[in-house]
Amino acid sequence: MFNTWHVKSDLIVNQLIKKSEEAKKTMQQPQSLTEKEQNAKKESLNSRQVLVYGEKTQKLISESSCLISGLDGVGVEIAKNVILSGLGIVTIHDTALTVIADLTTQFYLTESDIGKNRAESCVTKLAELNQYVHVEAITGILTDDVIKNYKVVVLVNANGQEIERISKSCRANGIKFIICDTAGLFSRIFVDVGESHLVQDLDGERLKMAVIQLITNDKQAIVHSLLEEPHGFTNGDYVTFSKVEGMTQINDLQPAKVTYISQDSFKVDIDSSKFDHYTMNGYANQVKFPQIISHKPYSEQLENDPQFATIVDLVHFERPNILHAAFIALKQYELIHNGELPHPYNNKDAEEFVNITQQIYNKIFGSDGFDSQFVKQFSYVSSGACSPVASSVGGIIGQEVVKAATLKFTPLSQWLYLDHSEVLPIPLPNEEDCKPLNCRYDAQIAIFGRQFQERLGTLNYFLVGAGALGCEAIKNYALMGVACGTNGLITVTDMDNIELSNLSRQFLFRPWDIQKHKSNVAVSAAQKINPQLKAFPMTSRVGVETEDIFNDEFWNKLDGVHNALDNVQSRLYVDSKIIQYHKTLLEGGTLGAKGNVQVVIPQITANYGAYKDIQDKSIPLCTVRNLPYIIEHTIEYTRGLFVDIFSEQPSDAASYILNPKKYIERIQSTQQNRLISVQNLKKNLVTEIPRTFKDCIEWSRRLFEQCFVNQIKQLLYSFPPDALTTSNTPFWGGRNKMPKVTPFNPRDYRHLDFIGHAASIRAKNYCIDIPDEMNWKEIADVGSQTPIDTFIPLSHMKIDVDPNSDKSESNKDEMNAEEEEKYFQDEISKLPSSEDLIKQGIKVEGEEFEKDDDANHHIDFITAGSNLRAINYGIPPADRNRIKQISGKIIPAIATTTGLIAGLQCMELYKLVSPCDIFRKADHYRNWFINIAANIFTYSQPIQPKPIQQGSPYTIWDREDVIFKQIPTLGQVIDRLNDQKKWIISKVSYGPGLMCATFLEDERNDQRKKQLITDIAEEIDEKKLAKGTNILCLDTSFVVEGANPDDEESFLPVYVKFPPLE
Repeated sequence: MFNTWHVKSDLIVNQLIKKSEEAKKTMQQPQSLTEKEQNAKKESLNSRQVLVYGEKTQKLISESSCLISGLDGVGVEIAKNVILSGLGIVTIHDTALTVIADLTTQFYLTESDIGKNRAESCVTKLAELNQYVHVEAITGILTDDVIKNYKVVVLVNANGQEIERISKSCRANGIKFIICDTAGLFSRIFVDVGESHLVQDLDGERLKMAVIQLITNDKQAIVHSLLEEPHGFTNGDYVTFSKVEGMTQINDLQPAKVTYISQDSFKVDIDSSKFDHYTMNGYANQVKFPQIISHKPYSEQLENDPQFATIVDLVHFERPNILHAAFIALKQYELIHNGELPHPYNNKDAEEFVNITQQIYNKIFGSDGFDSQFVKQFSYVSSGACSPVASSVGGIIGQEVVKAATLKFTPLSQWLYLDHSEVLPIPLPNEEDCKPLNCRYDAQIAIFGRQFQERLGTLNYFLVGAGALGCEAIKNYALMGVACGTNGLITVTDMDNIELSNLSRQFLFRPWDIQKHKSNVAVSAAQKINPQLKAFPMTSRVGVETEDIFNDEFWNKLDGVHNALDNVQSRLYVDSKIIQYHKTLLEGGTLGAKGNVQVVIPQITANYGAYKDIQDKSIPLCTVRNLPYIIEHTIEYTRGLFVDIFSEQPSDAASYILNPKKYIERIQSTQQNRLISVQNLKKNLVTEIPRTFKDCIEWSRRLFEQCFVNQIKQLLYSFPPDALTTSNTPFWGGRNKMPKVTPFNPRDYRHLDFIGHAASIRAKNYCIDIPDEMNWKEIADVGSQTPIDTFIPLSHMKIDVDPNSDKSESNKDEMNAEEEEKYFQDEISKLPSSEDLIKQGIKVEGEEFEKDDDANHHIDFITAGSNLRAINYGIPPADRNRIKQISGKIIPAIATTTGLIAGLQCMELYKLVSPCDIFRKADHYRNWFINIAANIFTYSQPIQPKPIQQGSPYTIWDREDVIFKQIPTLGQVIDRLNDQKKWIISKVSYGPGLMCATFLEDERNDQRKKQLITDIAEEIDEKKLAKGTNILCLDTSFVVEGANPDDEESFLPVYVKFPPLE
């Protein structure tokens, strides 16, 4: 079955690709670039989402088509996400004219569009999002002949009759059908992918691979993997085996089902009792099976046993049933009242609506579980709209379009209901406060009221990051009216410039913005969405080095912080400031189809750092150098090789040419590496200096020999196959994979790849012209003819195999100081003068690694080198995209997840802003985790802050503030705490440095207590405090006077405030 499925699914992929050739011809492509340049540009644009979808799926996306009907706030969000994803043809449709309330959620409509067709008003702006997508607007009736032109049809807030008619047409013509309806804080999504929709990859997770340490001979074989690399398999997974030695019969069998035992062991349905005994090596590789998804048509799912997707609300299990009936009732109410919805917070309308809903509910689900108060809330807000709902729903549906157009990820099955009614205050707003004002915020006022809208306008928020999440966040702010009133302000900072690869998900940027500052462009674009927005862009990184910019005054005036960052280090720094200044934080992040939201509230929730995000694991140097066992190790090796030979060594040579004396003085001061530095300098400026591209090829051929032949021979000489460890066990086995030499083969494209791309980078180092096209025959011929020295193993070579070691390896006998100095001076004397090198026309420059320029040979070199080293060690190779992702530390990203997460973040902002007492409790907030590939939408309430130490009454939010009219001495601070708090202090520290402690000498403590705390802080920091600094955080250890002698010391930060430094 396994093989049959693969053949069938591949055939379908190819058929789908061919089927859309006609659509391909209609796409408008710029003519100024060559086809090769155009393809390279398109690849760069899609580089981040290709890491999520894969190249085959991306091709299917680009050759598909979609019709989106209804260009309100949700409709434009869907269109934006689909266009950014690269769908070949996107047609937007609407018959409605723009009204002022549309501006609450529709970011491409302005006041000048009022009275005009919504689709026609925003088609040009949507088309700017992606030049490779054909975008058009239509305004007529959606006849069957129109619908037949598309693979996917999406209806947004359509009337009931239209939904029924078009759903039948889509079913009859094999077209995927999606609907979406929103009603204030509620939304529903319905998906119909037909009776037989093939999904090749249900969840989008990368296939897992376990490194095998042992396989038992049993009726059900037990597999043991490396403890340091948990296998990650779960019950029901399937695996195959490869590269196993000894028990070779297990290799390449049909996939076997897994039973989980522990993180480093599992059982498989394979009888290995008669197999040969396992000796060493091998991998267990996960296998995924394609699956057919079968959906029922809309007419059957409406009232006949509706199928709900993952229930988001794990507390109110009955809500999907109630919402299902409420949305059907809303369509009926709209029909009865000639298109009108219930008025905001109008009790008469609500009573009528509740009656209609209950009748429908009883008919479908029976009478149990109906909640009339909840339905009344639904009625109160059903005519409203808000940007966070539009953003999050638009993200989900945008992904459903991609699923329907491809064979990737699991479609929703089939209804999904989202309920955000928890953001409503208690008591609820009144009808008078929610009446329209004929302003752009009317749809949001219909939910929260005029007073709440005014409160949003006065906010002072700090948006850290203007990338994908940052663009979505500031868009939502502009639409919500955040900082759009008196005294409001959003400060946006991002140090990065816009790159081509950003444009596939950072929708505020355009091709003509490339190399401009992200924050500047994002603010300008957001102010076009809403000219009332008050925002200030900055280009400074938030960190220790900019505390003179983001100083006490800056942090103190903020109402809150919104993180839109992509790295843990920056998040932790912001977290420290959140703790210091007691500010709320909206945290969030995405990783491909996954995303999370975290709310941080002083005293109420744990801080960001308490969740202990998993940071990058460092790989032991010995593993990278000599004992790799997974592809990540070989990538790290080749990346390090690149930095050494193409960046650092040429840069050193350039520094020598510029100023030999200064360079020699610099390396002479670094005793540990100066010999290596001067040896490399001699090679790069004397013995191995290239003059032609052919010289670069010969150099690269010798590099090949060094990396993939000689290093392996030396390792096997030092640790032969029968080598034993100090504990008298075999050295080779388990994590220590015994390598094999890879002799150069001019007929192996992988060998030529390495040499060709290495030669090209080497040529750039020396400003030598590179051929426009790689001449592989020349590379093979030159490589074959390059003289290669016979390798002689070194008996005194010290090879590092200790995972805890960070020492450099050495092939030299130890020298005493006098011998080393003589050797160093001898080598220096052999270097040519700067004048001679300049006369010869020698120019050298280092290459800074750049992952996104596909013409610079960097990723090609690392791909070739990583996979060749993998061949040495019998490690399964990786494709170029995977190696690019790992070596460039690229976070896979797609627009759909970003829009969803930003919407959920801003939904929590409503609660943070509300003056209502219920939002002073953690259980009214939601920390979200979503995976739109596998349809996981879950949330939990934030965890409470934990005590600083066991038994302590203090949490990380607790601190003691002491205020002085002038800068105090340390002694004055200690005396104040003793007088006012009765603390007996045993230790005071500042940052990493100790100010005073009882275990230090009395004389030193006395001296420190006489010093100003600012002077001590500057001593510890070894730099001046920033101008304007008026607060220092001191960490104290103390016991309270009169406490039980057995009580442990308490730890608490003390914030010492004083007049600002001049």
